[in-house]
Amino acid sequence: MQRRLLLSHYNGIALDREIMSHNIKKKTINSVTKLEKNLGNKLNLEEITTFKTKIPKRFIELANAIHLDDPLMKQVLPDARELFGGDDLDPVNEHGLVNQGLIKKYNGRALLIVTEACPMHCRYCFRREFPYKGNQMSTDNLNGAIRAINADKSLIEIILSGGDPLSLSDDRLDDLITRINALHHIQTLRIHSRYPIADPQRVNSSLLAALKKFTRKTVFVFHINHPNEIDGEFIDAAVKLKNNEIRLLNQSVLLKGVNDNPNTLKELSLMLFDIGITPYYLHLLDEVKGASHFKIETEEAVKIHERLKELVSGYLVPKLVKEIAGESSKVTIS
Repeated sequence: MQRRLLLSHYNGIALDREIMSHNIKKKTINSVTKLEKNLGNKLNLEEITTFKTKIPKRFIELANAIHLDDPLMKQVLPDARELFGGDDLDPVNEHGLVNQGLIKKYNGRALLIVTEACPMHCRYCFRREFPYKGNQMSTDNLNGAIRAINADKSLIEIILSGGDPLSLSDDRLDDLITRINALHHIQTLRIHSRYPIADPQRVNSSLLAALKKFTRKTVFVFHINHPNEIDGEFIDAAVKLKNNEIRLLNQSVLLKGVNDNPNTLKELSLMLFDIGITPYYLHLLDEVKGASHFKIETEEAVKIHERLKELVSGYLVPKLVKEIAGESSKVTIS
């Protein structure tokens, strides 16, 4: 859908729809067999049992799903190449740092793994091998994480991640955010999520009420890789967040066969900016086992990024970055 049509849709939609998707399972396909039945088409795909298929039906509707080369379907369809090449289960060195779901890797901020659940399984996910067992948000783990955050006054930002933090119920999010808000040295709450793409109706009044429990700065980071992921329903959800004084950012992963084209990235940046979302990061692939077929070599990534700079204004160009284990921050690629 073109930007003009999307904005026309946005201008006419009712922003007060409050239809909650309580059961994402009803909207999700969780096996190759069910996907083939849904499409009425034999795909000749193998199920990858170590990282199961999970695709929102809505994502299929956004894609041209009968073509396996569709840039959206490539992100979520299991691929036999996942079984070969690469053996790094922890490319960003998180497994040894996590304690009761809390990861303190960079100065001034900490990341809280609140759930392993996601509305979709992206095949390039760098946490596909993460040791979620023992790091779930149990009562003991949450209490321990809150104590650790309270004890470290150097922390000013808490990042909710997973899995997808919006997989939690609104009541659990409300409780979690209320407890973080009580830690007055925490000035920023950041939330990373694919949920508004997978199920925009997740952004409802009770979720917004929970997010308001943090009374300082709240940042919401979308993970959108391709302009075809954006439609009027997503715009509705994003505008609701923006209208609640939440700062909106997007980070993408540069993926072979998905968005490794400067014109695709240009269209994505323009669409995001029209909605009020800042293109923030363009990540090189975290080379987790099973995802090497998505890799773009650094030299090629730089060429794509340089061409993007020629196509759009500077404020529309996300930083090209790579996460390198042991570094004190994301490394900017130039």
